[in-house]
This record gives sequence, C-alpha cells and structure tokens, in this order.
Amino acid sequence: MKRIAVAAALILALSACASRTGPPADPHNPQVSVSPDGTISVDPDPIRIPKNEKDITITWHLPKGLAHSFVRDGIVITSPDGEFTDCHVADDNFSFTCLDKHSKPGKYKYTIKVQRGNSPLPPFDPWIEND
Repeated sequence: MKRIAVAAALILALSACASRTGPPADPHNPQVSVSPDGTISVDPDPIRIPKNEKDITITWHLPKGLAHSFVRDGIVITSPDGEFTDCHVADDNFSFTCLDKHSKPGKYKYTIKVQRGNSPLPPFDPWIEND
C-alpha cells in the first residue's frame, strides 16, 4: 500500500512538471475553457500580438456542444483606447470576435463573460499585449 502511495505521489509530481506539448496557442484564435467548478480560462494568456501585425481579427472560441456560451457582451476590453472595434458574439454564441487595429503598442485588460445554461459564471480578466 505504501508503494502505491509513493508511486501515485511521484506520478502527480512528474505530471505537474510536464511541459505543454504541441504547437503554441494561436493568438488570433484563443481557446476559452470552463472547468467543472465554473472557472473560466483562456489559452493563450496573455494574447501577444507581434508589432508587424495590424488590423487583425481575434476570435475567442468555446468548445461547441457543451452547456457553455458567451453572453452578449462576452468580451469587454477595459480602456480600449480605440484599438479594438467591431466586437460581437457569433450567432451560435460559441465564438466572439474583435478587430485589433494595433496602431500602437499597449497592454489591455479584458473580461471574458460566459454562462452555463442561463446562469452567468464568474468572469475572468486576462490581458492582450500589442507589441
């Protein structure tokens, strides 16, 4: 029994140290997820846009087929300073799009708002960094 506990602890420790595999997350198509307890997260976080990219579309995606959806104001960018326009939720409520003019560098806090069924979940406040 003691060996099983030690093995389980070792596996847990190694999995915590494991690095992300696969290609880096696409900053133009961030993936939003919701844990079973209702915690919202996004990948990548922060969203980093290189300085040579102008007038780009960022589309946040929720997995389809689950009970989660964006609310009407599902992405709210704090102090957008004219850099973010045309923000809107898609007809299916599983994606949300904004145009990032990226005319100057800056860091922008934004809020992700999602609901489970008709119940709003606690919002999440990540960042967009325009290099």
